[in-house]
Parts: sequence; C-alpha cells; structure tokens
Amino acid sequence: MSWKKIWKKEWKMTWWKAGILGLFVLIAIGFIIGRQPLKGLVYALDAPELCVSCHVMEPHYESWYHSSHRDVACNDCHTPHNFVGKWVTKARAGIVDTWVYYIGPMPAQFRAKPHTQQILHDNCVRCHDHLVRRIGDTLHGEGTFCFSCHRHVPHGIQTGLGPNPRELDWR
Repeated sequence: MSWKKIWKKEWKMTWWKAGILGLFVLIAIGFIIGRQPLKGLVYALDAPELCVSCHVMEPHYESWYHSSHRDVACNDCHTPHNFVGKWVTKARAGIVDTWVYYIGPMPAQFRAKPHTQQILHDNCVRCHDHLVRRIGDTLHGEGTFCFSCHRHVPHGIQTGLGPNPRELDWR
C-alpha cells in the first residue's frame, strides 16, 4: 500500500486536526518571520504590557500608562468589539506590523487608517455614550471623529519613534 493511500485512510482531515495543523503552520510562520515564535502571540492576547514588547511602542505604552485611560486595555480602543472583527483587525495589524518592522519603511509616526479611525471612534462612543448622548453623533452630517478634538487622549503628544530599529547597533 502506498503512503498516499495510508495517509488518506488513516488521517482523514477533521476540524480539530485542521486546527492543530493550522496552529503549527502559524507558529512556523511566526518563527520564520519574527525569529521569535511566541512574539506573534502578542496579537492573540489583550494585556497592554504585551504591546510594549516591540520597543517602538514604548512611548505609546508610557503615555497610556500615565493617562486617565490606564484601566482600559489597548484592544478596548483599537479593535472592534465583535469576535470576527476583533480577530480580523488583529491579524491584519500583525501582518502589517511585521512587514513594516522587518521590511520597512518604518513611519516616523503612527497614523490611523480610515478603517482604524472608525473603530477608534466607535469605541469612544461605546465607552462614553453617557456624554455623547448630550452632544449627539459627532460624525452625523458635517461632523468629525471624537479624536479630532481629543487627539492626545490617551497617548499624549507623540513626536516620533526615534531611530529606525534596523539602524541600531545590536552588539
């Protein structure tokens, strides 16, 4: 009996086998791209301390840590609050962050893309609904995003990320 017949007969693909295989593939990709297999798991967790595992996030973490939003996790603002939306956003961010970090170019400052701006605004309204109800929907008509006026909440004024990490002396 050939190995193909044995494979098909003995190892029929089931959902849990596909899940295990998928997990191994993701860990392998994380290991190859990140050279640190568990660093990719940062995107699977919600603890803000994990976001600072990339040194370019240190100024953002520090400003958040000393803000009035300290008790609000990064994902509470930066990801949608539905299961699929959250994980699609995290996967997309993980791929983009890995690409930018290792391939470049590294931006001097982070800027929210249009889809991210909507997520941020929706989460501001979700948490601060009691205040927003008094002023109405800020996006309705000629309105604007919450963070257009509250730009430095909770991260303060960011002046940039510093040197390109690929140009640092790692000796």
